[in-house]
Amino acid sequence: MSIFPKRSVRGGNVTIHWNLNTAAMFSRHITPRIRIIIKDPIGGEYILCDEHILCLPGVKESGNNVNTTLPGPKYLRKELPLMVLANYLAAENNKEMFVEILTRIRDGRHFYFNYPVEPDAPLGKYQLTSEIFIDGKMIRSRTEADDFFYIEEIVISVIHADETACRFHVINNSPEPTPVRIITYDADKPLMAEAIEICMIGGGKTVEFVKAGKYHFVSYNEERIIVPVVNCEKKKRTIRNQEYLQLPEKKENGHKSINIIHRQSDEAYILQNDEKYIWEHADGLVLASELRKYNPDVYAEMLNEKLIEEINFRCPSRKNI
Repeated sequence: MSIFPKRSVRGGNVTIHWNLNTAAMFSRHITPRIRIIIKDPIGGEYILCDEHILCLPGVKESGNNVNTTLPGPKYLRKELPLMVLANYLAAENNKEMFVEILTRIRDGRHFYFNYPVEPDAPLGKYQLTSEIFIDGKMIRSRTEADDFFYIEEIVISVIHADETACRFHVINNSPEPTPVRIITYDADKPLMAEAIEICMIGGGKTVEFVKAGKYHFVSYNEERIIVPVVNCEKKKRTIRNQEYLQLPEKKENGHKSINIIHRQSDEAYILQNDEKYIWEHADGLVLASELRKYNPDVYAEMLNEKLIEEINFRCPSRKNI
């Protein structure tokens, strides 16, 4: 069984890949009862599958001495996702299982299940159980030890922040350890290795960080979520329309200007002065409230013409100290 992603959040989705293999079964068909269950951290159960599945024998070569190899394929093509292979390659103890997957892929029947994570789902570790009942026996998944995923939640609490430094708490609301990535970014400059800190925050624990600089971000959930530490609650930030191509800057009559052209239409604009300033600073980091103050009328016009737009970052919960 393979699970993607291994770390999710409330309101997310988890995909479970389950393989039923009949490679060693040649004598007769079987119709086992298959039960796949997800158990949440507080003991609740969600049944992904509970049904009887018909399994026909694996293909056996002819016993005749003549023409033992018949022409044409005997199996339909199996689209095994790359994520399954990556999952086993990433685990040091699963190399043998990985080789087995490759050698027996043609005989497998690959099933995919979707688990929608409720908005109020319990945080923590979710365990999957695969049970095959046949002739009074129960067979469990060989990968059961790795058949789990986490639902996590990180909360940011700012203690103090100014233009030069920030002191903040990162709080793990999950009862399980959660890896986070703390990033200090200097706008318009390369992201240096020393500006990144990776740490594992224990279940229910709080870690304090003190970082120099203006822009700080917390990334978690396998880096799908990246949020600004400061001003996250204001949310809206300005970004230039990414469907416009920008030509090199020109200087005419002592004034600098830039030309922008829409990639799929004939729309084109010459931006000068305040328009140029707003366009160049609409980079997704600057707060909309800050950029709007520069020239409210020009800002409103560019917003109306869809040259810029206001976006929301996906923010974690907030906690006031």
